[in-house]
Amino acid sequence: MPGGHLPGWTRAVPWLGVWLAAWTAAVAGVRDVPFQQPVSVQYSTHPDLLSAGWKKLVVDRDGRAYVLTDRGVARVFGDTVALDRSYRPLAGRQARDITLGNGEVFHLLDDEFLSNGFAGRYVGALPRGLFRRLAVRDDFGTLLASPTNLAVFTVSGLTEVPFPVPRADEKLYAWQGRFYVLAADQIFRLGLAGMELVHRGEQITALAFRGSEILVGTRRGYYGLNADTGRISLPLQERLPVVEITCLAPTATGVWGGTTRGVFFHAPSGAMRYFASKRWLPNDEVVDLAPDPRGDLYVLTGGGLAKIEFLTVTLAEKAAHFDHKIRDRHIRYGFCAELRLRTPGDPTSAEMIDTDNDGSWSSYYLASQVFRFAATGDEAARLNAWQTFEALERLQAIHPIEGFPARTFERTGFKVSDPDRWRVAPDPRWEWKGHTSSDEITAQTFAYAVLYELGTRTPAEKARLTTAYDRILTHLLRHNLYLVDADNQPTLWGRWNPEYVNRYPATIGDRRLNSAQIIAFLQFGHRLTGKPAYRDTAYDLLQHQGYFANITNSMANLRATPGFTFRGIDLGDEWNHSDDLLGFVNAWTLIRYAFTDDLRRHFALALADHWNLERVELNPLWNFMLAMAGAPAVRRRRRPLDPAALPAGPGHLDRPELASPRPHPPAAQLPKPADARTAAPGRAPDHALERQPVHAGRRRRRADGAGGGRVPVAVLDGPLSQDHRVRRRGEHMNAAVIVAAGQGKRMGPGVDKLFLEVAGRPVIAHTWARFDAAACIDEIVLVVRAGLEPDFAELAAREGWRKPFRLVPGGAERQDSVGNGLAALSAGTRLVAIHDGARPCVSEALIAATLAAAAETGAAVAAQRVTDTIKESEDGILVSGHPERRRLWAVQTPQTFRVEVIRRALEAVRRQGLQVTDDTAACALIGQPVRLVESPDPNPKVTTPADLDVVALRLRAGAAILALAGAG
Repeated sequence: MPGGHLPGWTRAVPWLGVWLAAWTAAVAGVRDVPFQQPVSVQYSTHPDLLSAGWKKLVVDRDGRAYVLTDRGVARVFGDTVALDRSYRPLAGRQARDITLGNGEVFHLLDDEFLSNGFAGRYVGALPRGLFRRLAVRDDFGTLLASPTNLAVFTVSGLTEVPFPVPRADEKLYAWQGRFYVLAADQIFRLGLAGMELVHRGEQITALAFRGSEILVGTRRGYYGLNADTGRISLPLQERLPVVEITCLAPTATGVWGGTTRGVFFHAPSGAMRYFASKRWLPNDEVVDLAPDPRGDLYVLTGGGLAKIEFLTVTLAEKAAHFDHKIRDRHIRYGFCAELRLRTPGDPTSAEMIDTDNDGSWSSYYLASQVFRFAATGDEAARLNAWQTFEALERLQAIHPIEGFPARTFERTGFKVSDPDRWRVAPDPRWEWKGHTSSDEITAQTFAYAVLYELGTRTPAEKARLTTAYDRILTHLLRHNLYLVDADNQPTLWGRWNPEYVNRYPATIGDRRLNSAQIIAFLQFGHRLTGKPAYRDTAYDLLQHQGYFANITNSMANLRATPGFTFRGIDLGDEWNHSDDLLGFVNAWTLIRYAFTDDLRRHFALALADHWNLERVELNPLWNFMLAMAGAPAVRRRRRPLDPAALPAGPGHLDRPELASPRPHPPAAQLPKPADARTAAPGRAPDHALERQPVHAGRRRRRADGAGGGRVPVAVLDGPLSQDHRVRRRGEHMNAAVIVAAGQGKRMGPGVDKLFLEVAGRPVIAHTWARFDAAACIDEIVLVVRAGLEPDFAELAAREGWRKPFRLVPGGAERQDSVGNGLAALSAGTRLVAIHDGARPCVSEALIAATLAAAAETGAAVAAQRVTDTIKESEDGILVSGHPERRRLWAVQTPQTFRVEVIRRALEAVRRQGLQVTDDTAACALIGQPVRLVESPDPNPKVTTPADLDVVALRLRAGAAILALAGAG
């Protein structure tokens, strides 16, 4: 399967490939199977073609690439594109066009067209200087275009075809024995009666053919036509990385698209790969595309020729490639260092430089080597890890501040990054960099833990590691959980004291993250040293300073909370994706070294909560950490691990870093690729501009020197949505409040009906799933019995629902529970559907219908007409009344409201001291009309044991109907 950029920062991290491949090899039942790895091949341009105009590309049946230029026809010779002089009679002659016929190249010259294939037999004499385009059928019939008309050349000679279509240019195609012409936004086909109009469109730029379908490229995307009827066969595809199409190339596995800003691959499943910038192409203005017989893709751009080549490799081979590359080019004093090329593309000009995160990214490299050693037993990997550990040790020893890890160090006079943050060491031949942040401590804690578990052999090695880490924690405790620099002030981000952490509301991610970090540090320190102070400090933070609540706060609760600034930086106006990395890496020590099994369970659920929100990114490191930490979502995974989904799978094998390392957002929102420096051509693993070999695309964007200041990655407004957790400003939200806090007394003593299994799942799981799948619902609030929050959280982790949710405790009465749920809604929520957790058969159509009715009238309720004859009885013995059946409705849920309406209604209930068991009954107190929304399908509630059979039958019937519809 073609591939390109891995989601998120993992695409930039070669050590991760080593790490994940080593781990994968150690996982039982996972085979290291070969996969297709895309690499970039960029060809140099012969001096004869410098400043040439690149016009067209064809690849013959032998895989030879020919390029039409304004200086002649060129070919690929090795790693160079040069004029093709191999046939001496054609050398020096200027071709007007080239095309393929039966897999061979045809040249249109000034007075003839010809092919060197087929023993040179196919030659046609033409009027001099008349024709400028050609297309060749399989029977060697040839269509030619002049500025004024068309002509067909056959064995009978040249026959003119009238074509009075105004045009400055045209494109000719031959497909399945027929000729097609694109001109003036119209598609024509040559028939017996001449040119027939097939389709008229707008801003059409290119055609391509697959089977009986014509793919039509436009400046707004591409679509498909039936080649016989001209009817639309594929709607306009506009959710693309770039919509301005310049050329198309369908293959057996999908569609390649050339654009004004790079190349994309669109799979039938909808999956998208995007290739752009100097990383892949000489120039982003794509002129033409041509797959070769091997399945690789030649790409002609305004700046020259490139190829996206697919190598068959295994995870082990790819990991070995990265490992060799790092050892060969990137080791500086034991750090995994950045390599800068003074001359772009020239590896002989390489120099290793310091960066702001030498300590943190080298820590991740250390961990990768320990994992490699644990999986393979390769002693070289263990030695590599200890060499890097020695560099981490020296970060503490190079200056006089006890237990303070510097960011990096260098010989005096050779520093590069942030010169104002460096200080001269006691040995004046060296300088060191301060302002260390939480990133470094988190990364080093992870590295120390992995090395301690898997890479130490002797008591002396364990003692050496313990001493180094104990110094860091001693520093933090001595300074009241602050990391204090040479100026005797806490660093900008080295702050874990409650005074700092709890100054932020629970809606800001730093409160959750910093709490988890310090608890993880203290747990690991206690495991290493046994010092009671570390355990006691951790328990004080967990029990008395709110850190347990901070850590277990759902990620779905994070939202834009502007106004909470620190040193001029607003921490509530964005979601910092670099913190995802810190959160998942920190989970290693947070979960594995938890003081108790109960803490471990809660921490694992917190990680699963984070993973469920991040899973849309398909980041394999998140999966890896979740699995290795033993969190429930992975223990119950329904599908086997796919090695191709790992970073060592089809991500980058080579990494020239020729453009901005910023990751691409989702395909439909891709920005214009950043301008990049010119690189020397050649296959990137050998001729790469190697910069930031271990820096991820999502570097920490804070004003601590990393990434040049805090740059918003995702601006938040309102609650976090699963779709990248960004909601457009001003957009109204719809929410669901699922009431699941009842006692269920009629089900029997000691029975929680919501967790009874029916049709293979707990009752509440069916209900929750219906709202999670409903496109009309943006977030979910579950009102649950106090103490059952962990059970609901574990259910969410196991089921892997997509939408953000909150768990809030119920109240004494149903109206109190509903009130608690309403209080938890995100700001900006316009409509709310209140639903019984024990009604698992509700349909998305019914939910949507009540929302639509409530938007119009203010309140709506799902209901069904009463079909039985109803009688009234005042004493329960004798009939006292005969109500008319046609006026009676049995109300159900959802009961849906404008948020301000139901809040006013419940406030009226509270003021009057009333109790209501039906939310719409409260509306009568404020004169609010309620719209009935007829429920066409049964929507029963589980109240007694007999209801379980009814609900099970309904759920299974619904599943069968869906399966039948899918099969059809």
